[in-house]
Amino acid sequence: MPARMLNARDVLKDIAAGMDSEGLMTKYQLSFKDLQNVYGHLMEAGLLELVDGSFEIPPIRRLSARRILRDIRSGMHPETIRDKYLLSPAQLQKTVDILLENNLVTADQLRQYAVGQIEDIGNTVVRESERCYLDFELPIVDTGPPEIDGIVRDLSEKGVGIAGVPAQLGDVKTFLVVHDELVLVEPFMFEARCRWVARKEPRNEVVTGFQITHISEKDREELRKLIRLVTFYA
Repeated sequence: MPARMLNARDVLKDIAAGMDSEGLMTKYQLSFKDLQNVYGHLMEAGLLELVDGSFEIPPIRRLSARRILRDIRSGMHPETIRDKYLLSPAQLQKTVDILLENNLVTADQLRQYAVGQIEDIGNTVVRESERCYLDFELPIVDTGPPEIDGIVRDLSEKGVGIAGVPAQLGDVKTFLVVHDELVLVEPFMFEARCRWVARKEPRNEVVTGFQITHISEKDREELRKLIRLVTFYA
């Protein structure tokens, strides 16, 4: 970012509304070089990406594990990392936990520098009751037969709300969750029983709620990882 601090949310809101580079330079009184620095900072923070020559805001924020690892290993202070990637203390904690879970960094490596507001490294546990609501499309497959594709609307360690998969109360189904964008989450499966059926406005969409009745430990870890990623910016 330029020396004069800008509000990243305001800039992203303008980009999402279709404001072009000339409009951004005029509104925020930026030079062309300053604007390129803004774009670069937002891209490095995972808040912006270049698609076919145009800047777009990704539906899922993509932080570069390689860049964050490089900064951690170089001894960069957590406050500096937070400023660089526009993270709150809780978001930085979740970033560290995800890196640890994927064996990309060790607790010893993290303790070798002043971790500041990062506490209880690696010991954060997702609460079973924590439910997250998705603002992007996460595919889920009823493995059938017949095989039916649906979309996850909300999920927790105990259950999942799904659009596009018809069911009746008491039905037991086996689901597969896989998403190309969530590179840190392996595909996972679980068995679940339908506990409720509802219609959601305004599209009169049928949504079914399932309680997870069986999931392996390996798949449960992937589910927890997914919840952590989805709630990353909550």
